[in-house]
Amino acid sequence: MTSPQTRPEPVVVTAMLCSAALTAQLVGGKAARDALFLAQLNVTSLPMMVIATSLFSIVLVIASSKAIARLTPAVFVPLAFWASAILFLVEWLLTSFTPRVAPVVVYLHMAGLGPVLASGFWLIATESFDPRTAKKRFGQIAGAGTLGGIFGGLCAERAGAMFGVTSVLPFLSVLNMLGALAVWRLARKQASSPGSAAPTPSQSLAPDSVQSAMRVFSEVPYIRHLAAVVLLGTMSAAFLDYVFKVEAVQSFGRGEHLLRFFAIYYTATSVITFVVQASSSQFLLQRFGLAFATSLPSLAVLGGSLLSVILPEFRTIVGARGGEAVFRGSLFRFGYELFYTPIPATQKRSVKSIIDVGFDRLGDAVGAGIIRIVLMVAPAAQYSLFLFFGLASSAAAVVLASRLNRGYIRTLENNLLNRAVEFDLADVQDRTTRTTMIKTLTHRGRKFEPALSTDVYMSPDAQVGGAQSVGMVLSSDPEIQEILLLRSRDREQVIKVLRRDEGITSALVPHVVPLLAWGPVANDAVFALRKVAEEHVGYFADVLADPNQEFAVRRRLARVFSVCFSQRAADNARPRRPPI
Repeated sequence: MTSPQTRPEPVVVTAMLCSAALTAQLVGGKAARDALFLAQLNVTSLPMMVIATSLFSIVLVIASSKAIARLTPAVFVPLAFWASAILFLVEWLLTSFTPRVAPVVVYLHMAGLGPVLASGFWLIATESFDPRTAKKRFGQIAGAGTLGGIFGGLCAERAGAMFGVTSVLPFLSVLNMLGALAVWRLARKQASSPGSAAPTPSQSLAPDSVQSAMRVFSEVPYIRHLAAVVLLGTMSAAFLDYVFKVEAVQSFGRGEHLLRFFAIYYTATSVITFVVQASSSQFLLQRFGLAFATSLPSLAVLGGSLLSVILPEFRTIVGARGGEAVFRGSLFRFGYELFYTPIPATQKRSVKSIIDVGFDRLGDAVGAGIIRIVLMVAPAAQYSLFLFFGLASSAAAVVLASRLNRGYIRTLENNLLNRAVEFDLADVQDRTTRTTMIKTLTHRGRKFEPALSTDVYMSPDAQVGGAQSVGMVLSSDPEIQEILLLRSRDREQVIKVLRRDEGITSALVPHVVPLLAWGPVANDAVFALRKVAEEHVGYFADVLADPNQEFAVRRRLARVFSVCFSQRAADNARPRRPPI
């Protein structure tokens, strides 16, 4: 039978269903949006449509954030799903009466309401699970979304082939209805679960404590560089996307063939994105760092544009556009979010949504504006000019991303020393952050002087308090430094502590036990715990009896008992099965 640790709870199943329905309608909706628009309107009108949708999306995100604050996510998000479902039916009717207006409405709908639905769902999902459960279950929820995306893309392809392009819209409406019911149930389960009452905002979350966005942008060059990377990366993608869609219309014409192509394309990129993220994201972050991961979409545009100049074929454009989409949805997103790690919460809350949505949509708008000017001034040279602009903007994005790493390390060091940011070292996955934290927090014998860098805004009070806090850290007991190393996820440092000749102290035992579940150091953890097993039989017995412990920990802990001689150790030496 499936153990409680692996069997999804009802709330997880509900979240998985909602994620699947949401991603299915996003993938199918993108295919229907592009096919409908390019079937009824000339491809040269696409830049103006992108500019309009960018402005509409920014306005809608601002309005939705205010609505969520007034209605709560549990009320607003299901209503947004129902509104999306009704809109798809209205748009389906419009295709019969005003075939040239309907594609514009669908384009605005997908570009504006799609991100709001995704953001709202994940907002409710993050509030429905504690951090420990979220780390275990969010992979399953994202995986269900990937399967939903495959289903949505394939259904859109089949519906377009059998019944025409417009037949996809009622199907998308049904998916939104399913999403509305699932997210409503998820919100109800979250509200009825123990301890789910809305937390009282702390002083640090008060509006007065959030710094002005303009002030942060003017005082923190690191954040300006981050915003510029987003802007330039989106611009480069906009140039390549336009060439991609022009070539798609020329290759497949208009109608159901174009829909089938877009459905297959978006489905394939969704699957590849998931595979890349699941298989290589952590390895690449460990091996090459955050700057490389963030540069990958721009590098894909750079290489794809160069290849397209040499081999001006449709397949090279598809490969370049698909590579950019895959890297942006997987490794870029992973590394980009980590670049916010060293930014204090008061600064992050004031600028993150502006960068995530505002600068991203601004990049689309600027790129579309340049495309429109080129179409009016030099239409005969549009292909080469768009590739040139894509090359230039992506190269600039790569240069700025490479500079981010230096600013990231400096900002992280300063804010760790001044206690402006705090997070669990065990949750850090990339090598740059982990190395910087260990270096900053475990360096001993160094006189601390607050670094007045322009990269981080700090008040005089924060500098004084930070100096006192760091003074305590730097003069702390060596055991604290060894605990930091054990929690660093740096295999070499962890093994160095575990293989120490004099063995581990009692204070380190609770931090060594979880390492039994980490395969690369599990044998060393068993060896270290065996040296002190007899003195900690009671603690080990409690760990074995804890049903929330990972089974790998309990199984390997039984090997630790093999060196003990007491009867109590013998009674606990067998791994216990979790209750059925």
